[in-house]
Amino acid sequence: MANAGQCSNFPPGTQSSGFCYAATTGDLTSGVSLDSVSSFTVPPNTFTKVRYTTKLYDDWQDFNTTTNEFVAAQTGDYEVCASLFLGASVNWELDIFRNGIRQTAIAGGDAPFLDGCRDLRLTVGDTVTIRAYQSGPTTLTVSPNSIWDWMTVFPKNATLSLGDSSQFSIAASTFTKVPYTQERYDDRAEFDLTRSRFTASRAGDYEVCASLYSPTASQWELDLYKNGARENAIAGARSTVIQGCRVIRLAARDYIEVWTHSNVARTVQPNVFWNWMTVSRQASRVSMDNINAFTVSPSAFKKVPYTAALYIENSGEFSIPNSRFVSSLFGDYEVCASLYSAITSARWELDLFKNGTRENAIAGSTSVVNQGCRVIRLAPGDYVEVWVYQGTSGSVTISPNSIWDWMTVTRL
Repeated sequence: MANAGQCSNFPPGTQSSGFCYAATTGDLTSGVSLDSVSSFTVPPNTFTKVRYTTKLYDDWQDFNTTTNEFVAAQTGDYEVCASLFLGASVNWELDIFRNGIRQTAIAGGDAPFLDGCRDLRLTVGDTVTIRAYQSGPTTLTVSPNSIWDWMTVFPKNATLSLGDSSQFSIAASTFTKVPYTQERYDDRAEFDLTRSRFTASRAGDYEVCASLYSPTASQWELDLYKNGARENAIAGARSTVIQGCRVIRLAARDYIEVWTHSNVARTVQPNVFWNWMTVSRQASRVSMDNINAFTVSPSAFKKVPYTAALYIENSGEFSIPNSRFVSSLFGDYEVCASLYSAITSARWELDLFKNGTRENAIAGSTSVVNQGCRVIRLAPGDYVEVWVYQGTSGSVTISPNSIWDWMTVTRL
């Protein structure tokens, strides 16, 4: 990120409305947040560029709404997150294309909406686009949806990127370590390919994102193991693809592995687009673990009551009675949340509410678990909550689950 005093380097007109400010760290904001799309069609078996149209902010004028491309103004690591509402239950996916070439998949399944994140290492002038692909029998139309259609791009301090796995088998109802095999970069030599293990060379907060593909469409999951013990789940779905992220606090020499669990036996084949893992180091503010039991009425929103704190860096920033993060500093914050329920017969979702108003959705499916992340810009005193919505015909009680129910907040 830029240093304080470089506001003059911003393009004309971007130094107002909070787009250029010196925070306590002396940094400037340096991100892109896009909201909604123009209507477009997705033919079968064709990668189609997503037409994001509305800028919430674009600090360095990196995004071209005519070409629908992010163009890197600086060499570095970036986190790209995207979400889209298709509205049809077909197998489809969201992919990142770099310089016109398919780089990686970030979300997939048969839910009407998809979302995902991935770290990328870019050089000046590299372009990034989000493209949708669907394998249904007919052309589908994507209509604007300001809650579900969004994209964010922010600089990151990435340290590791893995690009594939070897073939391996998962026995039914058994946890199995994912054997990642290909390093794209490992800046501090922290990943052991033989053990498929990341070992922190220094203490800090690390965001781990992982993805895996298998042709068997049934319930399965990805979990983080810390020092050999299951820490938390980061992804779960009743589909062929699982992807998720979680921030975890590590001491020097702590190690992390990604494990998977399936309710049926399956084989995972190498796949350079779907099988990947990234690690980035960042400053986490809050990590909440588990909830109080609560009931969600049919077709209604309800706040998720997170209760157990793994840590809260500033005691005034998270109110457990209100289940609310309150920003003490200007900045861009990544909020990730996960929740487990017994809902399998209808769509349900997780949403961010900012200052009491629904801001954007971060996850949605017909599976028993939802997990997602989104970057949101906050001023001092702004507050964020995670709410759940469920579309069944009756009330649903959500019970505590210390593995699946969590929330993290990180300042970028």
